[in-house]
Amino acid sequence: MRYAHAICDQSEILREKPHNRIFGVDVFRKIQESIGLDFVNFHDPVYFMTLLEECGFKTAVRFTMDLVQFERTGQKAPFDFDEPGWITMVKN
Repeated sequence: MRYAHAICDQSEILREKPHNRIFGVDVFRKIQESIGLDFVNFHDPVYFMTLLEECGFKTAVRFTMDLVQFERTGQKAPFDFDEPGWITMVKN
């Protein structure tokens, strides 16, 4: 029995711009399907980082996807918009 899941933050872009929710939900659905996750949890970024610290990840740092994409390709596209933090990576 597998209990795979992803934990994702729910940033301002989804709360303040509900028209972007369709795009975000579709992205996470594709991630869920492509790697066989049973479910995906969504959390506020501050809550999630606090949770990581409480679990012993004292040096965790949150990176928005525009920064990850820029380091990877030298360009922020397709994450070059006002709030690229709706999907982030965490490094410990």
